[in-house]
Amino acid sequence: MKKMTSDLILGMLMLAMATFYLVMTLNIPRRGTIDATFVPFLLSGGIYILGTIQVVSSLIKQNKKPPNAATQKEATAQKVDTPTVIKTLILLVIYIALLDKIGFVIMSAVYLFAQFIVLTPVSKRRNYLLYAIVAISSSVIIYVIFRYVFDLMLPGGLLK
Repeated sequence: MKKMTSDLILGMLMLAMATFYLVMTLNIPRRGTIDATFVPFLLSGGIYILGTIQVVSSLIKQNKKPPNAATQKEATAQKVDTPTVIKTLILLVIYIALLDKIGFVIMSAVYLFAQFIVLTPVSKRRNYLLYAIVAISSSVIIYVIFRYVFDLMLPGGLLK
């Protein structure tokens, strides 16, 4: 038996987490088709799908012949962009801290706009107008879906 790779372990952990999440979701009282369990069921299904893809791709990769030295050097050369990760965490903390005070629509639009800027590679030209359009329209569409389709209130903040 071949040595288990970190990809295979990650996939199995995702499947275990999805199972735990699904069991916890089943303990939530049901009140119709679209209720408090709807999104958790979707999330657990998505995690199951991603976990299965991870396991299958890991098994396929294990069955292939070992890569040559050049490919291994390229794989190890890919490093985590620590400043981008730190900026993203800071943006998330600010978003969570101000969500109730400012409101979902405004904070989500600001967060998405800032996140687009952070994730755009330095070598690429930043399209601020496109970022603003996507951020604002996404926030409004998500708010409308949650408010009028799911009948769930999101923080109104300044727009109450």
